[in-house]
Amino acid sequence: MHRSLVALMLTCLVGSSTAEAEVRGAAGASLDCSSGRYWKRTTTALEGLAKSDPCAMGELAGRYLDRPSTVAAFAKAAELNRRAHDGGALASCALFYYGIGGARDLPRAAACLERTEQWSWAAFMYATGQGVPRDLRRAEALLAKVDYPDCTTSSVRDAIEAAKRGSARSSPDWCEHGACTTLDANACDAISVLRGRYASARRREVVESKLGPRERRALARLEKVFDAFALADRAQVYDRWIDGSIRNARALQREKLLREGFDRAVEKMVVEGTLPPRSSADVERLREALEAEDTACLLYT
Repeated sequence: MHRSLVALMLTCLVGSSTAEAEVRGAAGASLDCSSGRYWKRTTTALEGLAKSDPCAMGELAGRYLDRPSTVAAFAKAAELNRRAHDGGALASCALFYYGIGGARDLPRAAACLERTEQWSWAAFMYATGQGVPRDLRRAEALLAKVDYPDCTTSSVRDAIEAAKRGSARSSPDWCEHGACTTLDANACDAISVLRGRYASARRREVVESKLGPRERRALARLEKVFDAFALADRAQVYDRWIDGSIRNARALQREKLLREGFDRAVEKMVVEGTLPPRSSADVERLREALEAEDTACLLYT
């Protein structure tokens, strides 16, 4: 899945914190941002509109998420997402809930989830008391709005019953303890990839602070080669699981693991100085092993 599709999934799931009551009060009717006036616009045009238009802010936030991953780009996306939400437009609730691009903002996340009618996730927050006072009656009322109960609603129901027994989880997490259906799992995998990209950008910022201009250019070239490899490997995993409903989840998780390994190797090389040198023979053996794995995967499919 291209990064823009990850951003789109988060949108469809769809600065400083104000008082909880003020934030929750913003959960009412949202603006209609569905017009092609926004997504058909160039980024430059949107930047002009985003000075005062909440819908343009929300669209522009998605554009920043689709840019090469830098801490500054994520911070700008988070700021625009917050301003879009506060202005009455739909926003990415995941950015608030998981603190992508800035600090976590659970009160805004709860308000955002209600505005976007993500009833199960909103009910989960009230059942577990995340960012809002625990309110089991409200959690049950929100859960009752779900048209077709499924395993996700069952997970939330379990959280409500656990709270009634006084045995609620001390550190609840929506994607780990609430989301259950294939659709929810795919959305959470998209969120996981975005969280991984943000963590990677923060780690890379530390790495680049240790490098001079020449070394930074070399790292940029290395990252470009790695990106192509990671995307190709993800596509291969997707094809291997093409007949399964979790094919997208498998592919996204594969890319996430690859990127975490790449980031760690760069850290060990640049920041810690603990990455052992590799000879040409070592590189060739690794290349042969990778080719053998590729061949086995192709035979498997």
